[in-house]
Amino acid sequence: MSADALALWAGRVCETAGLGANSRLLDVGGAPGALAAAIRDAGCAYVCVADPRPAPLAPAWVDARAEALPSDPNSFDAVLFSHVLHHLEDPGVAVREAARVLTPGGAFLIRFASHADLRADPRVQWMPRLLESALLAIPDTPRIAALVEDAGLSVVSVDAVETPACGTLEEFAEDVALQAAREWAMRGDSSPDPRPEARRWAADGFAAPPPVRESLLLARKPPSVA
Repeated sequence: MSADALALWAGRVCETAGLGANSRLLDVGGAPGALAAAIRDAGCAYVCVADPRPAPLAPAWVDARAEALPSDPNSFDAVLFSHVLHHLEDPGVAVREAARVLTPGGAFLIRFASHADLRADPRVQWMPRLLESALLAIPDTPRIAALVEDAGLSVVSVDAVETPACGTLEEFAEDVALQAAREWAMRGDSSPDPRPEARRWAADGFAAPPPVRESLLLARKPPSVA
């Protein structure tokens, strides 16, 4: 992510979860730790990354899988999954682990690309088959909400977020051309190489790389019973 995108998401996480300087946040699957560092720099929480991969940029890191967090129950005020769920072997177990380590009333935040977000990407006209594969692999909002509710958490909101794009217009055009070439290879037909046309489409149609549409789900653990 660009510096602008990191700052935007750090602010959204802090504001949405209602974090303060003494809050504790667990960023699950957050290696190498750039977003965790941005949240730390925003001064709204102590942040630890839990990931089997090293997180050299994070304020703190623990070697752990999302499905087996080494933290005690009720030990974090917030847990963040940022584009993590579709990579997990058992997302249901991972969400239950997040619920376990949350304090009563704590916030569970899931940053993800909904199916509507994926379809809104202007590049999809160059990669319809790749889009269909992504729609099959990535859980949509109702599925994610069901996992959260099954873990005993309550969904509070799902908000759309436009993230500033990273890179130059030329780099965006090359990315469009790459996706078009992948789609072309999947078809395996004798049509012309689409890359020159894809580059022209991107360069002529945009003054700058378009923002990326994403979603942020907020859920909360029930407060403790008095």
